[in-house]
Amino acid sequence: MREVTKIIGVRLYAWDEAPYQYRQLLEDAIRARNGAQPSYSKYRVGCAMRSAQGKIYTGANVENVAYTPTMHAEWLAASSLAMQEGIAQAEGYLVRDRFVRKIAAVAVVGAPGDVTIALPPKPWPPGSFPDDPFQWSIAPCGLCRQVIWENCMGDPSVPLIELTPTGEVSVTTMGEAYPFPFGPDALGIDVWRA
Repeated sequence: MREVTKIIGVRLYAWDEAPYQYRQLLEDAIRARNGAQPSYSKYRVGCAMRSAQGKIYTGANVENVAYTPTMHAEWLAASSLAMQEGIAQAEGYLVRDRFVRKIAAVAVVGAPGDVTIALPPKPWPPGSFPDDPFQWSIAPCGLCRQVIWENCMGDPSVPLIELTPTGEVSVTTMGEAYPFPFGPDALGIDVWRA
């Protein structure tokens, strides 16, 4: 038997130290979070995605009593990007001589509904988040990581930006956050020919 360990890299920035484009995307995610409908979980999530064309698409969680039709913020942002930019528009992103949509960066902000996120961000109230920093993650769930992975065209370097309960900016990549991806190539599908 062999055991392989993967270490996931995460960079933490104070708000003022984070790259401007990351702060800007987080601000868009905070605004999107304000439109969330967390009727049951009482947890508001906002997401902002920058496309390869530089356009910003946002989404917020919209819950439903039946739970299954509940929409995640990341799904809505990715769906909006795909719908608006399509897969073969003249102003698309050129890859292997084809124009395709592509997520270039993702920002996610989530917190209990009674937590107000102001700018610059302040730490959440004491006792409202775990002591263990690895449990602070507001990272996309597994299904959302799958949606992002396919719409970033399997690019492991796409930044995943989060705002932590301590008010810091957390940055990793899709390759780090989704280390064992499942994409079209696993099904023998060449998206460049589809």
